[in-house]
Amino acid sequence: AVPLFATDVLGASPDELGTLFSLWSLGGLVAVGSSGLVVDRLKNVSSDPADAARIVICLSQLGSAAGFFLAVQTHSLQSFAFATGLWSIGFGAAAPALETFTQSRAPPSATAEALALPKSIGDLVFIIGPASLGFANTLVPGGGMLVSAFVSVAASVAFWINSGGGTL
Repeated sequence: AVPLFATDVLGASPDELGTLFSLWSLGGLVAVGSSGLVVDRLKNVSSDPADAARIVICLSQLGSAAGFFLAVQTHSLQSFAFATGLWSIGFGAAAPALETFTQSRAPPSATAEALALPKSIGDLVFIIGPASLGFANTLVPGGGMLVSAFVSVAASVAFWINSGGGTL
C-alpha cells in the first residue's frame, strides 16, 4: 500500500522508492533502541513492567496510525517521507515493548512460545496484508494506508482494554 501510493499517486521513481525503504528501515532501527530505553525507564517507576510496555505499545501504534493517515493526505514526496517516517518509528517502537509485555505475562514454562506468538502474528500480517491492502488501494488511492491506520487504532484500543489498561 505504501510503495504503491508513493509511485502511483506521488510519482516516486525507483531510486526515490529505494531511498524511502532505507529511511523506513532506519527509522524503525532507531526507534527500537530508543523504545527499549523508554520501556526500561518506565518499568522503574511502576510496580508492573507490563504497565510501561502497555503504554509504549499503544502510543507507538497510534503513532503508526497517525503516520498512515497523514501520508494519505500528502501531495509531495517530502511530506510523504515525513509521514511514513512516523509510521516506521511507531512500528519499530512497539517491538521492545511487546517483548517486555510478553515476558511479564507469560508463564515461565511457556516464555519461548509466548515470544514466538507476536512474530507469528506479524508473519500472518505479511501473508494477508499485501493482497488485502492492494485491493483497498484499487478501490481508493491510499486506501490500504487508511485501512492500516484504522486497524492500528482499533488494535491499540482493544489491546489497552484487554491487557488490563481499563476503559479509555
